[in-house]
Amino acid sequence: IDYLVADTTVAPPDLRHCYGEPLALMPHCMIPTDHKQAHGELLTSPRPSRAEYGLPEEGVVYSCHQQLFKLDPDLFSVWCRILERVPGSVLWLLRSPPAAEPRLRREAERHGVDPSRLIFADRVPTADYVRRQALGDVFLDTPVYNAFTTGCDALWAGCPLVTFPLERMASRVGASLAAATGLHMEVRSYPEYEDLSVMLGTDHDKRHALRSELLNSRRTCPLFDTHTWVRDFERLVRSLWDRHAAGEPLATVTLDVMPPVSGE
Repeated sequence: IDYLVADTTVAPPDLRHCYGEPLALMPHCMIPTDHKQAHGELLTSPRPSRAEYGLPEEGVVYSCHQQLFKLDPDLFSVWCRILERVPGSVLWLLRSPPAAEPRLRREAERHGVDPSRLIFADRVPTADYVRRQALGDVFLDTPVYNAFTTGCDALWAGCPLVTFPLERMASRVGASLAAATGLHMEVRSYPEYEDLSVMLGTDHDKRHALRSELLNSRRTCPLFDTHTWVRDFERLVRSLWDRHAAGEPLATVTLDVMPPVSGE
């Protein structure tokens, strides 16, 4: 491997010594998306009803539709404390794998949380899956192994994402996604993660202001600008080839920011 494609959030200067490969750094998020093309109907369609997906009509919905192997005991303890501090809230998880559901319900009860406050969603076709993400009020990222495509889906649906970046690349993608929408929702510790999640659950005005900001940014923010991502990746590859053709040694390359490509 000559280069590893990354960005300055997943691979900040103080962590670049952890990589064996030279880095090719994109100016925004390293992950390309096609939500504007594949799920453009969400730009204008109304949110589905909670009843349609088995969610309570009242109360805050904390969501995390990731495979459950990404959970760990420390994180689940934090989630239970969040539920305790936000009355009437529920935790909406993906039933993947199904065998995890009874175990997590037992663990919630052990933490003093009514197991019925954990709601599990089945797998559905991709269009329905992205559409239902709009019913989450706050997306709780998994710090050890972040949401990648799932995080993009939640943000496209207008659900703010709380993330706690650690050192490894897989634990910093959530912060990169959020930053590329213009919303910096990263924290520096589990207590901060808990407090921010609780604040968003209890402060209706703040939560809805963030959702509105996110919904309004989808047409123009770097995360969902496929044309600009492709243009920038082409620039990056040309830069790497030019270095090779000139006989320059392998070294980390950081691409400069350019104005976005005009048009949708």
